[in-house]
Amino acid sequence: MKTVGGATIILSLVVCSHAQAGVAETTLFAVQTGWYNSNGLRSFGNYLAGDGVGSNYHNFSVFDLSSITLPIQSATLMLFNGSAPPNPGDGYTSPDPFETYALFDVSTDIGLLTSSGGPGVYDDLAVGTFFGSVDVTPADNGTFVEIYLNADSIAALNSATGLFAFGGAITTISHPVNVDESVFGFSNDSSDVRLVVTIPEPMTLVLLGTFGLGAGRRRR
Repeated sequence: MKTVGGATIILSLVVCSHAQAGVAETTLFAVQTGWYNSNGLRSFGNYLAGDGVGSNYHNFSVFDLSSITLPIQSATLMLFNGSAPPNPGDGYTSPDPFETYALFDVSTDIGLLTSSGGPGVYDDLAVGTFFGSVDVTPADNGTFVEIYLNADSIAALNSATGLFAFGGAITTISHPVNVDESVFGFSNDSSDVRLVVTIPEPMTLVLLGTFGLGAGRRRR
């Protein structure tokens, strides 16, 4: 409150809570991608998911979170779904109009996931805490498929340190195993998988802390 020329003026500071105000966006590129299939095979780089001829594939992507030191507010996982050209075929292959791709937490040790694997990895990539899903269609060939991550995923990201893995699977398989129902076919580059996160800008944290709304480091 301030008096100017006999008039009383009330001064106030408003901290904006708009979703886009006071946040910064950071893009992380996957440090490793790959798949495990129902026949006990694995591959790194390619991140195919769904039914191929004679086998079902679950994929994974790994990110290094060590550069993110402030609380993550929201996040989106982006996977490129290739199409010829430049790839030799379509990323989406299915007789159905869409397939649902879902994300899950990964309990397998990341060192094993990205090297020797082991029993149970294939199943692990498609069970556990659900992180989000998206319906993929033929129109998504040649584009990035975006999965908006849910609150459980944000909580897991904020409690993690270092490397973090997502498991992925098609949850709408409805044909015999010899019929293709797959996404991300012919993929071969981990840099085509990205995690986009929003975090508070440092000045926003200072303002929030000043007004007792709470702010702090995401991890120590």
